[in-house]
Order: sequence, then C-alpha cells, then structure tokens
Amino acid sequence: MKLSNISKVLTVIFCSFTLLTNAAVVQKVYVANYDSNSVSVIDTANNIAIAEIETNIGVHPEALAVTPDGSKVYVANQADPGSVSVIDTANNIAIAEIKTNIGSNPIALAVTPDGTRVYVANSHSPGSVSVIDTANNIAIAEITENIGNSPSDLAIIPDGSKVYVANSDSGFVNVIDTTNNIATKIETNIGEVPVALAVTPDGSKIYVANYDSDSVSVIDTANNTATEITTNIGSNPTALAVTPDGKKVYVASYTNPGSVSVIDTTDNSAAIAKIETDIGSQPIALAVTPDGTRVYVANYDSGSVSVIDTANNSAAIAVIETNIGDNPSALAITPDGKKLYVASETTPGSVSVIDTTNNTAAIAEITENIGAGPIALVIATFNSAERLIKNVIRYAPLNVQKGFRFNSN
Repeated sequence: MKLSNISKVLTVIFCSFTLLTNAAVVQKVYVANYDSNSVSVIDTANNIAIAEIETNIGVHPEALAVTPDGSKVYVANQADPGSVSVIDTANNIAIAEIKTNIGSNPIALAVTPDGTRVYVANSHSPGSVSVIDTANNIAIAEITENIGNSPSDLAIIPDGSKVYVANSDSGFVNVIDTTNNIATKIETNIGEVPVALAVTPDGSKIYVANYDSDSVSVIDTANNTATEITTNIGSNPTALAVTPDGKKVYVASYTNPGSVSVIDTTDNSAAIAKIETDIGSQPIALAVTPDGTRVYVANYDSGSVSVIDTANNSAAIAVIETNIGDNPSALAITPDGKKLYVASETTPGSVSVIDTTNNTAAIAEITENIGAGPIALVIATFNSAERLIKNVIRYAPLNVQKGFRFNSN
C-alpha cells in the first residue's frame, strides 16, 4: 500500500474515533399509519416527528417489529396480496418491500432473538406464516401445513427455538420449530378465538387471550400442553402483558366498562385480581414499565390511559386524559421507562407522550408528520458509536483508493 493510502486510512480511523467520543444512544419511535399507508418517525429526544415514510410502504401498515440491534424495522402491510416493508433506521428509508412468499393480510410480526429471521402471520383464511431472512430481506418460506384460519399473533421464546401462533378463527395455537419451520397444533384447553399471545421472560410459559371464551390459556413450552383460566377473567380478553420478573400477567378485557385481570404465574388456577375501578371503556393495549412497578392501559373508547400500581392491583392509581387523542390503540415505553408513547387511531392521527414520573397529563400530543389512523408503535434503540465503527471497518479498506465514502447503513 502506498504511504499516501496508509495516511488516508489513519485519517479516517482517527476522525471516526474522535466522533465516537460524541456518539450516543439513538432512540426513535416508529408509527404505522394504517389509513395513510405510511410510517412516521419520532425523535424521542425532542418528541418531534422527523419524517413520514411513504416510499416502499405497502397498503394498510398494521404491525411493526424491530431487530434486536435496532438497525431495521419491519412493517406488515395488511393488504391482499400483502407485503412486508423494511426500514433502515439509520436514514429512515424503506429499503425494500417484500412480496414474494408473503401471504394475504399480514397482521403480526416477530423477530427471532438473534435477529436473523422475521416470522409473519398472514391472517387470510386459510392462513399462513412467512419466514424472512433478514440478511437479504427475502421471504425464504411460507408455512401453510397445520396453520389455522386467521393467524392473529405470534410469540417467540427467548432461545429462538419455537414460534407460537394464535389462530383466531380455528381455536388452536401452532408451534413452529424454527430449525425446520414445521408447525404442529395445540388444541386441548385453548379457548374460542385466541387473539393474543405473551411469553414469560424465561420462556417457560405462553399465555393466550381467548376473546370469545373469556379465558386465558397457559401453555407449558416444555411439553406444549395447556391449561385454561376462567376465574376473574373479564369479557373479551384482547391484550396481554408480562412483568419483567415474569411473576404476573395482566389481561385487558375489551368491554364497556373495561377491566384488567391479574394472573399470578406461579399458580395459574385463577386470576388473583380483576381491576375495574378507573379502567376506561374498551381497554385495548397494555405496557409495563421496565422496573415492573406500573402497567399502562390504553382505553380505546374512553380516549384515556389508566395507570396501575403493580404492588396493590386494587384500582388504577391515575387516569390520564389531557392531551390524549381519540381512540388510543397502541402503547410503547422507552427502555429507561421515562416516557410512554400513545398512538391514537384517528384521522388526522396523533401520538401522545406521557412523562411516567408524574402521570398527570400527556406532556405533548404530536400531530405534525403523523399520518391517518396510527395503529402500531415500536421503539428502535441503537448506539451511534457502534454503527460508526462498523462503517469504518467495513468501508475504509475498500474505499481508500478512491477516497473515503461514509455510508450510514
């Protein structure tokens, strides 16, 4: 290598490591706007929507999932035929729209813990589950055998070995072996219209919300057998959330008036509480703080957010209405637990921001660059320093002859 080229490499590395000292953790909230066919991007540092992505976003974006490293957000576009868009979070561009091997009406997504695969629930009848290779953003398979009608939700256990699929129109849950993508069925003790799933942090149990049976099933992932809880479960359970320590499961029942049930995961014979006081009408989404002390409840029909203290579970300790839009439908909490984002499924849409340290009112309601019908949220977190050094290692040796070209991917 010429001395001048060595000098260029050293200059690139020196400048990059200088920039590393100023690099920081970057956090963005991605918002699926169902009626606008777009995805908005909110900078959590200032609560401003910095972009609304439309190119390569399909019809009716319904669900979002982020890779563990925060580098990509996958978007399920619930059309017929369906598609899955891929957003590069470094530059907020949809770099691909995957259509081949994606079934009709994709409605839910789940990323494996190693970030190599995305599973897609295609809710048309008969249903299917697509498998995306994240290295090249190609759907490498569409699983149809043993998959029921209208798959509605997915859950992957922490070791990545199994994917569970709730089939709302078939009344059973599939188990997919991720080593060969073969699906089997769990039918016994699964209630009618299973619509939502939640997995415990240790991966030992899957909880299933059975909408028409007013029950919650509990699957032992070691042997894939299920039991069914009916006591103290409200009508039409529609959402689940597990505390970070895995000791409690909260269940939102989509009724008027609404309720939130509490399950002790060491027992599973009955819900230990059914919270009704200060829970609004039609609770539809739940979010637990990282320290497990609070559960937030989006009350769709009431246009409010209830706050539950997990230490007592007797009543909601607060109801937040100020600066909350109509029909709150999705929640996302930052990893530090300081902010809660609330998507309101209206036209025009909005995203509210709650300071979790006071819970008296939303500190902001973001409308600019938020599309119509925001229905899903996900938070992407990545370290800008790590991305920068990866770019140095990846590109400097290749581009030294022509001069350094910084690439933000």
